[in-house]
Amino acid sequence: MEKISQKVSALSEIIPYYFISLFFSCITLSLFLILYSGELDWLRLLPFIIYSVFAAILYVLFAMPLQIILNKHNKQI
Repeated sequence: MEKISQKVSALSEIIPYYFISLFFSCITLSLFLILYSGELDWLRLLPFIIYSVFAAILYVLFAMPLQIILNKHNKQI
């Protein structure tokens, strides 16, 4: 039982970094999509918010679990 609490404790220390990474990744991806699509009035807030929400959904569903799984077996150099 003690091992599980240690794993949960270690994971709870890492989770905020995943959300910070998620936030900046969503902003970067939405900015890239807006610039790549050729919308010259990209300063509008609505496309930026829409792209960010869709990117966040995709990252939370696919990238974050994969990142957690891959970091479980972290190799020290």
